[in-house]
Amino acid sequence: MTAEYIFLQWMLMMTSPVITVYGRPIPFKWNRPQVVPLPPGNHPINIHFPWVFQKGNSTDAVVPVHPGHATELKYSTSFFVFTSGTIAPRGFRPWGT
Repeated sequence: MTAEYIFLQWMLMMTSPVITVYGRPIPFKWNRPQVVPLPPGNHPINIHFPWVFQKGNSTDAVVPVHPGHATELKYSTSFFVFTSGTIAPRGFRPWGT
């Protein structure tokens, strides 16, 4: 998974995005790919960043993970902080390639 923001949102450098899988928050860094190991199946996720006591660009998705494969996702923020961001698939490839 990779999280990206628009250059005009330079203030987001002071925060870190958070991915929540089954209610467990996992912090990660902007513009750096990070692996979140999950077993095969469909997994509900939420991605957001903390912003003024709220969740900025909060987005929900159900991510399918197939046996022996990695599902790559890209989270992009929207320009307005309190609207939802987007989660898009980046590809589907065998694990380890």
